[in-house]
Amino acid sequence: MKKYLIVVAVVVIGLIFLSYYGDISDENEKKRLFEESRKEKQTESGMDKLLNDIQYYEKHPELLITIEAAVEDYNFMWQTLENYYPYFGVAERLYGVKYQEIKEKYLQEIQSKSGLGLVPPNKTWFGDIIKKCFAEFKHLGHLEFMPSSYSVDTEYKIDDFNVTHKILDENTAYIKLQARSGGAEQFEYDYNKVMNFYSEIRDYENLIVDMTQYSGGDTYWVNFIVEPNITLGIGNYQYFCAKDGSFDIDFLRSKYPDFRISETDMDLSLIPDINQDDLQMFNKLYIQKRVIYPTGNNNKKMFSGNIYVLIDKNTNPVTEDIAAFCKNTGFAEIVGRKTETVFSTEYITNYILSESGFMFGYCPLYLLNSDGSCNAEYGTEPDYVCINRESPLDACLRIIAGKNPVKTEHVKESED
Repeated sequence: MKKYLIVVAVVVIGLIFLSYYGDISDENEKKRLFEESRKEKQTESGMDKLLNDIQYYEKHPELLITIEAAVEDYNFMWQTLENYYPYFGVAERLYGVKYQEIKEKYLQEIQSKSGLGLVPPNKTWFGDIIKKCFAEFKHLGHLEFMPSSYSVDTEYKIDDFNVTHKILDENTAYIKLQARSGGAEQFEYDYNKVMNFYSEIRDYENLIVDMTQYSGGDTYWVNFIVEPNITLGIGNYQYFCAKDGSFDIDFLRSKYPDFRISETDMDLSLIPDINQDDLQMFNKLYIQKRVIYPTGNNNKKMFSGNIYVLIDKNTNPVTEDIAAFCKNTGFAEIVGRKTETVFSTEYITNYILSESGFMFGYCPLYLLNSDGSCNAEYGTEPDYVCINRESPLDACLRIIAGKNPVKTEHVKESED
């Protein structure tokens, strides 16, 4: 009887075991069939998308580019930069970037696309490579990649973002310029806003102009800050060099008549702090003089007290312009941190790449500080610097309060 019971138990257990694993096997089979079905649908979907893409690009061949055409554009771009772009030496000193290595690196990346067997679906891949290439130089000297076409949203409404102002204490007022957005109506609104504020603070001792987050052109600081607060025309001199063939002086004169540009016969080797290695690229020195004239009523300043302009590193290039203007003319004291941009001179050279239709541009002018050092390399030193982590505004309030008001002295870093 025992043997019989044991046999029955074994049979039952076996049946349970087979049933359990049979269920698992069925479940696994269901999963396998589902996965195969999913893959088939993905393949069908992928084929449909591929066919749709082929049909689309057949109708829009301008969106495609071959590897050979991309290489042709890339080589033209580099030939242009090697002939005319003046900041490769600065890029190597600042960022350790050797342009020959960068040039070869991204050429190989373009050529590697041919190993895929198919040209990438559209030319955005080529634009992405150029973007990465230019990013290596941190856009030094306004080295920028631009798509062949873009749209600008011209719809806007008047707002209070461009200009804000407030009273800080009984002796100090504050204006913050942030952006140049909108059209003529926005400009007129902002202009009247600032002029009315000047009337309110006419007898104050100090005016702080915050440019640390400015992102517009030079119209605002010239029209809102300088012109109302001078009684005579102020001329700002700026020296620069350019490689042969990269600078069209007649074009710049015709486009910007208020910029008086002429070639000088100064011996470049006598300029004290000009980089001697970079000097080998140039044989001419140019001088630009821009005169800003007053717009005050009856030759009176709208504000006659002390003016301080706040700057910071990585500020908008236009902020570099006003910082340099103030340093060169003494119009205002500069407070903050040394800038790390290059003058925003509006002379930016743009080129179209014939095969892709993409554009790239840069400033061909090697702009100099008053001591001959390269502005793109050394920036503009403020008159007063931030201490530790204080903000430019806190530093300015400290200076106004007479606490540790030690002026900055420009000291070049050792080249050893």
